[in-house]
Amino acid sequence: MLVYEIDSIDNLKDAFIPKLIIQPIVENAIYHGLRPNGGGKINISFESFDNDIIIIVSDNGKGFDTEKLKEDSPSDNKIYLGGIGIKNVDHRIKLLCGDNYGISIKSAPGMGTKVIIKLREKSS
Repeated sequence: MLVYEIDSIDNLKDAFIPKLIIQPIVENAIYHGLRPNGGGKINISFESFDNDIIIIVSDNGKGFDTEKLKEDSPSDNKIYLGGIGIKNVDHRIKLLCGDNYGISIKSAPGMGTKVIIKLREKSS
């Protein structure tokens, strides 16, 4: 069974959030994190700090060792972010907002995964 919770985004109702930023993250959470456990919970929350928007997608799925991501890193020492969907989202965010923005991942085996999406706030 899949359970999900989306926190209120009323404080960001005028913010510009690029299309298809959250979808690949939620898809990965379901497919890789929750499906192997037969289900679980996904939470999506939104925060605003100064001129930044932080979107957090967390799950209580199987998690993984993030050190393995670093082993697959390209030579420029950037963390390899997994599948093509997440890499594309990270690349799009960096093109739109700058190199200080993008995706970071926190996870541990058996402890779920938290994906943090950092965007620069823009008016629509």
